[in-house]
Amino acid sequence: MARRPGKRGRVGRPARKVANTHRKSRDRSRRLHRSAARLAEKNLESGREAHDFEDLLVKSLAFESAGGAYKDISMQDMLLDLTKSGRKLAYNYGFTVGTGVHSEDPRIDALFRTLEKFGLGRVLYQPSQDSLIITARESRFVPLAVGGYVHVYEAGLIAGYLTASVGRRIAVRETHCIYNNSSFCQFIAQPSGREADYGRPLDAGVVIDTIAETIRNLPAQTGVHSAERGYYLLPTLPLLKSPLVDEASKLLYVIGIRIAELGRRDEPAATIGKIASYFDMANAQLLSTRGNRRIIRLKYKHYNSIDQLVKLSTSMVIGYANAAFDSDAELEMHTGKDSNYVVRIRLAGGREQT
Repeated sequence: MARRPGKRGRVGRPARKVANTHRKSRDRSRRLHRSAARLAEKNLESGREAHDFEDLLVKSLAFESAGGAYKDISMQDMLLDLTKSGRKLAYNYGFTVGTGVHSEDPRIDALFRTLEKFGLGRVLYQPSQDSLIITARESRFVPLAVGGYVHVYEAGLIAGYLTASVGRRIAVRETHCIYNNSSFCQFIAQPSGREADYGRPLDAGVVIDTIAETIRNLPAQTGVHSAERGYYLLPTLPLLKSPLVDEASKLLYVIGIRIAELGRRDEPAATIGKIASYFDMANAQLLSTRGNRRIIRLKYKHYNSIDQLVKLSTSMVIGYANAAFDSDAELEMHTGKDSNYVVRIRLAGGREQT
């Protein structure tokens, strides 16, 4: 019978002791978030490596209860899942995060809280003699049919946590996925002495259309809740490593073109706002200058003012602008008074699509 984590070991404990335990965990989580926010403001906007910030996020994953607004991380997952090397990178990066979460809190509750924060919702687990089945039936992801198993990063995270827990190599693979015509996501964990099965890469054409339609269908105002920003950023970090960041930038440029092709009748300013919102920028403006020249102005927040992340997001905006306005975009980037990145994209010539 499937069980809900977090109940064992609490029967018969005095109510005061339980309350004190929850209070200490909550207070520690708040301190970690404040520290992570300070590091983000000091380090991330400069484009430097963020190992200390990653460590603090892992600590927060282990101790904070899930909840609050959540941003769908399907773009990061799907971009990593397009190639065998990308899937392997995602799995191994998740594996490292999983071992880090275990080092902070070895109780199984920490693993399931982490999975819930990454959008898998309420998690159930079913142990057997030689395997562990983990099922998420209340995923906060929007089900999209991409014809493959998307959550290889999460599979690696589970594997890392369980490997650290039992002291032997555990391999995890996803067997059901809401992105592959299933109503739930399910993982199976088993001991293995061989390299993990990273699964079949996704079809690039399907991924391009899926992300393009997802952005076009966004409401006017979206974004990441302040308490969830770190969890949005953490799975994105593998994409920021060379040479993957260059390949991802090219793909996002193509997705921008596809957004323009699919939305020929869409209002350009609104579409640019949706792209900006998808990447949780502070704001985006489509401005006109003398001679009817257009400028797109993008402003980023502290936590996402990272060179490589700005490169990824502006690639999509430039792809859209070049296709929508039949123009050649010129990029200018600088830091504002508050140390946040500000990007200006000048559109040379061209005309708006009709």
